[in-house]
Amino acid sequence: MSRNRIGQSGAFRVCGVFEGRDDVAEPAILQHLQKVKRNGAGWTALCPGHDDKARSLSVTEADDRTLVHCFVGCTAEQIVKAAGLEWSDMFASPANGNVPQKRSEWQIKNLAGEIVATHIRLDPGKVIWWERNGERGLGGFPISSMPLYRTETLASLPVGQPVVITEGEKAADALLRFKVHVFATFGATSQPDDETLKPFVDRPVTLWPDNDAPGKSHMLKLGESLERVGARVKVLEWPAAPPKGDAYDFATAGATGATRDALIALLATARPLAEFGWDVGSLTIPTTEGVIEPPPTIERTEAGCRVIWDTGLATDYMALIERVIRRSDGLRC
Repeated sequence: MSRNRIGQSGAFRVCGVFEGRDDVAEPAILQHLQKVKRNGAGWTALCPGHDDKARSLSVTEADDRTLVHCFVGCTAEQIVKAAGLEWSDMFASPANGNVPQKRSEWQIKNLAGEIVATHIRLDPGKVIWWERNGERGLGGFPISSMPLYRTETLASLPVGQPVVITEGEKAADALLRFKVHVFATFGATSQPDDETLKPFVDRPVTLWPDNDAPGKSHMLKLGESLERVGARVKVLEWPAAPPKGDAYDFATAGATGATRDALIALLATARPLAEFGWDVGSLTIPTTEGVIEPPPTIERTEAGCRVIWDTGLATDYMALIERVIRRSDGLRC
């Protein structure tokens, strides 16, 4: 049985490299295959050309092209078509706009330092997936039980040492050069359960949310979970953050003069969780001249959160929030 070489008529473009290793590339077709597993210098996977149950497809790299071989007998053309690809998609040329992508990998370990899974990301494009036990996906392992990125470093960290939690490993890595103890969740859609957060008990934790609604909601839920397990939680709001900006933006092009001193000064402005996440709406006040909607002014005092709606009339409206019992959408201030 001959090996199918995808040659001049259909070379797969190299779309990813391992971070820190320019000699290892990943073919684009792997993103379209199931049960991909590394096998020496290449990969094996379920062949999309037939009803495969035993990883009968071999994928390897040779020079500037990819070799595919189905041990059942599917041709390269059948494999490409079944994977939902076109030959024209496989070339890295200015004509079709394809560009190489950078591959980043993060090994996620538990408190004992044992690898639980690997989180993988391709940029540009932000293509993200998990691998566990050599296979794509988590194999039924619940994402809520996934230790936070760098959890294993807590084992040697004194309990009183302040820590920072960001959304995403990329943001956490950007802060490491400032010599802070930083950890990360895996995006706004993944929420760790209380058991997963127990290593943070009694620790002073500062949460750094992305500057968007999903990011803030994510950190609000995370903060409430951390408080339930006994962590001391504050939340940082970076005033100069661009839309969707995060710790990565602060550490790189998003901030001018980003230094460790600047970071420490910024972290010192973090507020208790109870003061975070309140969006104050306008009042609608009928007057003889029509309806007015005065904007609110928020002042945080030792007595609580004071909100004033400047009506421009003889009477202003003010509310003093002394203690947060629970949040509701009736008045989020």
